[in-house]
Amino acid sequence: MTTEQIKQMNINDLMSTICTIAVLKYSGHFTILSFTNSFKGGFGTITEREDIDKMKEYYSLKELLINMINSQL
Repeated sequence: MTTEQIKQMNINDLMSTICTIAVLKYSGHFTILSFTNSFKGGFGTITEREDIDKMKEYYSLKELLINMINSQL
């Protein structure tokens, strides 16, 4: 799968891909956080507040999901 193909996916397909990656690589664990003006997320389990602070901020859910998938390519 290429970055361009990922960018063309709809939210449902992106979420399905996120779930598949999480199951295959992270025992099913991933986190998506929605804030007033942004989203943060990643694979694995968040254990500390500092983990959230370190996460990159995205201004759309689709942008976050695309970047989560691209981080695994």
